Amino acid sequence: MENPFNPLLLVAVPQLVDPYFRRSVILVLQHTQDGAFGLVLNQSTHFSLREFAHNQSLVCHPNFYTQAVFRGGPVEPYRGFILHNHKSIIEKQEIIPGVFVSGSNESLNTLLTEGEHQLRFLLGYAGWDGTQLEKEMAEGSWIAIQLDAKYIFYQNHEDLWDATLHDIGINPMSLAQGTGIH
Repeated sequence: MENPFNPLLLVAVPQLVDPYFRRSVILVLQHTQDGAFGLVLNQSTHFSLREFAHNQSLVCHPNFYTQAVFRGGPVEPYRGFILHNHKSIIEKQEIIPGVFVSGSNESLNTLLTEGEHQLRFLLGYAGWDGTQLEKEMAEGSWIAIQLDAKYIFYQNHEDLWDATLHDIGINPMSLAQGTGIH
């Protein structure tokens, strides 16, 4: 089966002040002429996987007790997405080799119960209609960089924005609106 994803990372420029996307790093999973779909990787919510699991009557392995639930974006904020590296999960789509996205309760339950694999659970997603993302790119709001799996499961999500920019040799303070690097 052909991979429906064309993943890349978008990194917000420092001047992007939209509260949903300020200093965000977005995993863009799909980008077509009809629009784009992605997940914000570095915006945690105020509750943990343990709390979320308890509220959903799911079992949570102690390895995940303190891990945050993430805000994947402002669209459909109650829809869940799971980024993980569990090859045996049945319901999954491979994003890049060894990294998958799932969306079913069964997949989440398996991952939370086993506690052996990396996962990032996100609620909501970021979406762009038609050429909206292209316009934002032309305005210099985003820096597109090659996806590396290390960013998906980055341990200190609060530092992810700085880390992605520094990894490609950019000082965040040297960027100006309208002249971002693409």
